[in-house]
Amino acid sequence: MVPLSAQPPQLHTHLLTSSLPPSRRCDGLSGRALRKLPFQAHAFAVRKATATCDEFVVALLTAVQHEKANRAQLGLGDGMEES
Repeated sequence: MVPLSAQPPQLHTHLLTSSLPPSRRCDGLSGRALRKLPFQAHAFAVRKATATCDEFVVALLTAVQHEKANRAQLGLGDGMEES
């Protein structure tokens, strides 16, 4: 695995911009829910030992949608609002 500092600058930009959609979709989630998201993403969406950054961002988006759907089912807000 190549360290992030040794990778091309355009990759850094891609990683930063690809992390914005999941972070914006997390608005309204509690700190506890936010702490669980990376683990849920890996456990429920990645389903393998390792993942690329792009795969993990997609997995995070899936975990955010799942968490918000669960919150809506439990009546903890509609859970589907996006900013």
